[in-house]
Amino acid sequence: ILDHRSVRRAHIVSLSNGDLIALALGALAPERVRSINLVAPSGWDTRTMNPQTRFGCRVPVISRLFGRSLRRRLAQRMRDHRAHLPARTPESTHAIYTDAANTVLNNPDFAQAAASQMGHMPTRAEFAQLLDAFAQQRLPTTLLHYTAERDSTPEGVAGYLEALTHAEHLHLDKGTHMGLLEHPKPLAEALMATWALLSASVD
Repeated sequence: ILDHRSVRRAHIVSLSNGDLIALALGALAPERVRSINLVAPSGWDTRTMNPQTRFGCRVPVISRLFGRSLRRRLAQRMRDHRAHLPARTPESTHAIYTDAANTVLNNPDFAQAAASQMGHMPTRAEFAQLLDAFAQQRLPTTLLHYTAERDSTPEGVAGYLEALTHAEHLHLDKGTHMGLLEHPKPLAEALMATWALLSASVD
């Protein structure tokens, strides 16, 4: 994407499990990165979600055992996120959560797809190697964490900060795990302020 847009270096912003992609990009191509910004990162908390590691069984077994329960829990989570949307949120954003909840709840194949995704999660050892490789690059890094967060736990945040001793940690008061949709303005302001300070220090 960067090559297609003729961008040499960019600020990288990730959400939730997208932190795995951001960390890998920083570790493998640090020359293309101006900063890494991990919003509500959950890679630390899902580092044992690989079913072979966590449950000792394969993806189809996970789907059969926990499929219905998994669909109900994820659908309820989408409803919970929708309930936290501010009053002036566009109806189109409300519809994203409603459609997601209905899709999860009414699609029997979703459990298989979700379980398959779990199968691609890094094991604990693999995640530790990724964090170590990224930390060695010493790239400007900001961890943005919502105080009302449930998916990215305090233990997970502490784990990141212990591994990435150079990272800045910012709390965002408004929003839950999907605060990017719920309250985009505070997040944008925090990111812009961070990048402005970074540009000033470079200059």
